[in-house]
Amino acid sequence: MFKIAAAQFAPVYLNKEATVEKACSIIADAGKLDIDLLVFPEAFLPGYPAWVWHMPAGKTKDLRPPFAQLLANSVTVPGPEIRRVQEAAAAADVGLAFSVNEINGSGSVRPYTIP
Repeated sequence: MFKIAAAQFAPVYLNKEATVEKACSIIADAGKLDIDLLVFPEAFLPGYPAWVWHMPAGKTKDLRPPFAQLLANSVTVPGPEIRRVQEAAAAADVGLAFSVNEINGSGSVRPYTIP
């Protein structure tokens, strides 16, 4: 039997260090439950920026502070935060679908799902 579970948890919004700690704890718990595949929410690290869809055109100035916080808490792939999540998954023997906001080479953010 193959056990799949949805990690229905919220990240520690826009806090990559605390979110990685939380993810590693969730992964360890999944391992204790013999979960084979654990699926996290979209852009779990550092959180899904739903606010980008609610700003009227021409009002992007209001987005600068939250976008700067999103950028500061996004990650590189590969990178130290991703390595910690991968190590937690390996230790727990749990496969993951884990999505992040990635800082790409140009310094902008894009969603990314870690294979």
